[in-house]
Amino acid sequence: RLFHISFKISLQERIQQGIVIVSLLSFVAIGIITIVYFRDEYSQYHKSRLERKIDSVVKTATWQLVNETDSMLKIPDAAELSEIHKIDVNIFNANGLLLSSSQDAVFGRRLISRQMNPNAYYKLKNDNQNKLTQTERINKFEYLSGYVPLKDKNSNTVAYLNLPYDFAGNSNLQSQDVAEFLGTLFNVYVIFLMLAALVAFALAKSVTRPLSIIGDKLRKIQVGGKNEKIDWKSRDEDITEFINRFNLMIEQLEASSRELARTQRESAWREMAKQVAHEIKNPLTPMKLQIQMLERASDKDPEMARDMIKKISKSLIGQIDILSNIASEFSSFAKLPAPKNEVFVLNRLLEDVCNLYTSEENMQLDLILPEEELSVFADPEQITRVLNNLIKNAIQSIPDNQSGKIDISLYKSTSFAVIQVSDNGVGIPEDRKDSIFSPYFTTKSSGTGIGLTMSKGIIESAKGQMYFTSEEAKGSIFYVELPLEGK
Repeated sequence: RLFHISFKISLQERIQQGIVIVSLLSFVAIGIITIVYFRDEYSQYHKSRLERKIDSVVKTATWQLVNETDSMLKIPDAAELSEIHKIDVNIFNANGLLLSSSQDAVFGRRLISRQMNPNAYYKLKNDNQNKLTQTERINKFEYLSGYVPLKDKNSNTVAYLNLPYDFAGNSNLQSQDVAEFLGTLFNVYVIFLMLAALVAFALAKSVTRPLSIIGDKLRKIQVGGKNEKIDWKSRDEDITEFINRFNLMIEQLEASSRELARTQRESAWREMAKQVAHEIKNPLTPMKLQIQMLERASDKDPEMARDMIKKISKSLIGQIDILSNIASEFSSFAKLPAPKNEVFVLNRLLEDVCNLYTSEENMQLDLILPEEELSVFADPEQITRVLNNLIKNAIQSIPDNQSGKIDISLYKSTSFAVIQVSDNGVGIPEDRKDSIFSPYFTTKSSGTGIGLTMSKGIIESAKGQMYFTSEEAKGSIFYVELPLEGK
């Protein structure tokens, strides 16, 4: 893929969005419920109004029928009733045919049949219903229509009264009322949404704040380092419990780190003790053999023994010096003195140290210094020990049957002074590179192997670093970086 777009939403943003979305959905739900409620109320209102109109018109029409004095029955006039009650009126005869209407034009254009609605006619005549209200339609125009039978003095049905109730005009009023209500509701909800957004922001921040604090603390956790607990004062039991568990985890981590460090130290010292014992034991065996050989020679040939004393004593002195060196290095590693840091010029120190090794036989030592003086803040005595150790290691890495070449250079790299010590020795085997700075001793009679571990500790205490590159049978390069003073 050439590119990847990732949309990551934080917990705080999800809480805020959730509250705002719930508010919006509640507004939509209230709007829908309002429309349904208004529509139902509107229908019920106009249905009740139509029934009241029917009762009123029926009373008038019945009064006219009952008070009729002619010998022939006279059906009330629809136009007259319409004028009195301000509503459209249709009157059908007992067979369902139109007798009169306040809106003759509708029937004249044949928009409505002159025959009474079959459903209404059937229910009023056959089911003996006294009143019927139903919805009727002219094309797409829908309206309420009320039916009631007109009876004479003998309670015989002589006609059917029909009141078509046009509520389309009122429908606009209803829609306008609903729109005005929803507009007012929307204005209120805009304010409510703004308040909800503020509440959501405050709530989300209060909920996620302890999580953010814990996240920051988790990023800063260091095994073996000093980790800070969270000081949290809140009445929220869940969050307080969460914080307490985090602080407990920090305590357990520190305890585990101390135990691990102690175990590692003990393991390292045990290993070093075994190595020291091995290194001391190695020269003791030949020393014992030489002394025993001197004793036997003294018993058999005192003259010969005198000649052997000088040779054997020289050998013993050499072995004793080796044992002394092992003890000294072990003692130095066990208690590194506190550094006495000061500002000094690294060029001069390096030149003084290298001068000590210019007389080495079969060895070419080259020193390359920059024209600029590089000053560092460290303990010059400890840095001298590091340089001595690196140069001695370089010398000892070169086989006796090979001409040695050691290059020592000093240069500046950004804000660090870099010392580079390279040799053409045997190099470091691949399987030993990872443990080269471990506090273990070599099996060589000429050294202990503590030097590199001690040197690395000195450099790191001076806020620098020490590392190397090596290729077997070609040589090694050790680097020492120290921060420049004032950088």
